Amino acid sequence: MDGEATGAPSSIEETALATSGLAACDGDEAARAAAGRGASWLAQTTRQGLSFPSSPIGLYFAKLWYYEKVYPIALVAEALERLGRSEGVS
Repeated sequence: MDGEATGAPSSIEETALATSGLAACDGDEAARAAAGRGASWLAQTTRQGLSFPSSPIGLYFAKLWYYEKVYPIALVAEALERLGRSEGVS
C-alpha cells in the first residue's frame, strides 16, 4: 500500500488504519483478504511487534508535520484486535 501520495512509502499508521477498516467489513471476503495482507505487512514491518518507528501522520496548523511515537503501536494493536475479533479469535 502506498503512503499518502503516489509512490510514497507505506507507513505503519496508514496501513494499520486501512487494515482496521477492512477488518470491519463483515461478509466481504475481498476486504477480509486485504486485511490479512495488511496484518502480514504490519507484522513484517514491525519485526513481529518489536519495532514501531513513527511517521508523519498529518498537518498541524501552520503546516507543521507532527509525529507521535505511540500512534503506530496503538493503531497496530487496534487493527489486529479488530481483525482477530472478526475472525472469532479471543
